[in-house]
Amino acid sequence: MKRFRDICAILLWLFLPGNLLGGNLPYRSDRLERMGELLGEEKLAALPDGEHTAALMFMDTPVTVIKENGIVEHIGYSFFSAEERRLTGPVVCDFLERYALEADLPAKREKSIDMQLLEDGIVFSQGSLASLKTLCPGGHGILELHNISHLRYIFKWQDGQMLFPSDVELLTGRDMKENDRRLPQEIQSAIFSRPVQSPDSTEARADGIAVCGNGYYYFPSLSADTFFTGEDMRPVNDVSLEEETLHNLASGLIRDSDIRLEVSMSSYGLERTRFTASVNSFAAYAGNTGCKAYCGVIAEDDDQIEALVIYLNESASYNHILRVQIPHSAISKGDGVGQARLTPFVPTHSIKYLFDEIKR
Repeated sequence: MKRFRDICAILLWLFLPGNLLGGNLPYRSDRLERMGELLGEEKLAALPDGEHTAALMFMDTPVTVIKENGIVEHIGYSFFSAEERRLTGPVVCDFLERYALEADLPAKREKSIDMQLLEDGIVFSQGSLASLKTLCPGGHGILELHNISHLRYIFKWQDGQMLFPSDVELLTGRDMKENDRRLPQEIQSAIFSRPVQSPDSTEARADGIAVCGNGYYYFPSLSADTFFTGEDMRPVNDVSLEEETLHNLASGLIRDSDIRLEVSMSSYGLERTRFTASVNSFAAYAGNTGCKAYCGVIAEDDDQIEALVIYLNESASYNHILRVQIPHSAISKGDGVGQARLTPFVPTHSIKYLFDEIKR
């Protein structure tokens, strides 16, 4: 039996997508794959998981590479240290580093760099794309980042100032067709990268439940609150406290759940993509990509509860909208199948139109 398991493991390893024996080095986006091929995949493949500042050089400028679980998550000039990336926000930092490096790579282009900047809505009121290189180690200037009404960013440094849109395709380097193609598998394969954290502060309700208030989204009934019980502050997981349990599930606090969702996802071109993923996979994907979970109950009957879950990525100004229907029995057992409609990558400035649609 052990030998059979070993053979199955070898076969699985051989046929994993992106495995180096049967395919290319796996990347988080098609854009990163093109960049990796131009820089030399053998160098990237040799790097272990982690954030590698100045992992290699290009045009006498250090390049940062980030790998997680063998997947290349980021390639770009080394403008930011790990601490600066954490404080400023990885989405914007990755965009600035990647965009500047991609402009220098010897790729075939249909448009000039100036035309691409114009189409992308990037404006330099001082300095230029090339002057961003003064941010590389040894030449750091003053870093300021401002989000103007969730629509545009201003980025300032010692030698320049640039204005660019808070646009999900621009910031992530993936268009909507690629998002549709990659997102189901990314959700299905997501695992939690950090353990459950105890809340910093809570307020006790009359029934003894401790509430960690994390704000709300548009309406008080759509909140990011999480709920705990007992002296050891266990996340609430009780069918008699179903709404609180849903909040904790959406936020990834209940790790032993085996509730699955049959998902119908809105795709580019008014099509729908169907796949199955666990509630925990959704929560893990959201947490790993910097999204904050908001949850609110819409309706319930004798058989099931219906809720709206919004995973907001504030840095990139997009939202994953998940409308779920889960049987009471699944919440009680921590095991079962529910239904969900997913509308991914909704721009934050357009979210009010989605709320209008939900109300109809």
